[in-house]
Amino acid sequence: MNKNIVLLSTILLGTNSIVIDAKDASTNDVKNNVEIQKKVTKTKESTALKTGDVLNLSEFTGTNSGIIYKIVKKGTGEKPVQGENLVVHYSGYLTGSDLINKKDLKKNKTVTVTKKFDSSLDRNMPFNFKLGARQVITGWEISLADMKIGETRIVILPAHLAYGNRATSQIPADSPLIFEITLIKAS
Repeated sequence: MNKNIVLLSTILLGTNSIVIDAKDASTNDVKNNVEIQKKVTKTKESTALKTGDVLNLSEFTGTNSGIIYKIVKKGTGEKPVQGENLVVHYSGYLTGSDLINKKDLKKNKTVTVTKKFDSSLDRNMPFNFKLGARQVITGWEISLADMKIGETRIVILPAHLAYGNRATSQIPADSPLIFEITLIKAS
């Protein structure tokens, strides 16, 4: 049975089909594996931003700090507190717009996802940091403090809550940024 579970896991990660040896699998095993497959497929379909995507800002929520976000997957856990160590997966992108603000939400304005500049998913290595210790950009501190464990958000940060007027290796100065962030754990 363990050999079939390993094989099934490999199949689940590689394709959208399920192959189960009915002689070795009970009805509960089949049901559990189908549920896992549904979750894997749903995650692939609903949470991966990619270059070229066009985001309609009318589907987003604006905050007083200037952050615009859309919850892609609701979390079921608690919100983290200052001082906790957070584990997240993220992908960061540049946007085709110079200025994005809360007023744009009501205008059906769109924003294009342009160049990906970083991703923990591409490295297959979650990112860890301490909330409130100023180890990440301000927009991350604000956004993650408001997320629940298990939540995935698309977050658009104004430049002043990202890197401001300083350029980094792939990010020009005064750039608003788009992140897809999943809060995996807080401890």
